[in-house]
Amino acid sequence: MLELPWAAERNAHLGGRGLTLLPLFFCGPTPRALVNGVDRPTLAYPLPYDPLQADPFAPARDDGGDRTGGRLAAALGRTRAAVLRDVAAGPGATTSALAHSLDVALATASEHVAVLRGAGLVTSHRHRSTVLHTITPLGMDLLDAAG
Repeated sequence: MLELPWAAERNAHLGGRGLTLLPLFFCGPTPRALVNGVDRPTLAYPLPYDPLQADPFAPARDDGGDRTGGRLAAALGRTRAAVLRDVAAGPGATTSALAHSLDVALATASEHVAVLRGAGLVTSHRHRSTVLHTITPLGMDLLDAAG
């Protein structure tokens, strides 16, 4: 019997089919099970990964309370990580509000948002004279995976 603390309310009946364990970099913070309607039930689980360590598969380091998140900042850069977190924090962040919050020029905030938008992490919509930025599900998954 396999006990999974995050799935205490669910039972998965394997029926002798076995179970495939699948480590993934981008599956989110909790494991995901594919059991019903598949030939071979699969349990995808997050693989701890810190690219800044000599051994990338060693347990992830603590970011010391850095609001941009150590691993996320390493992947995106500190300012872009902060932009992504600020966009996720509130509905419809404006470019001006991001520039003010991060203490960067308006053009710098706009450029960082454009890169995040090109990567599919945020979307932008014009509302009268302002542009509102919102995080996409992919952006939220990236934030969740970064912790």
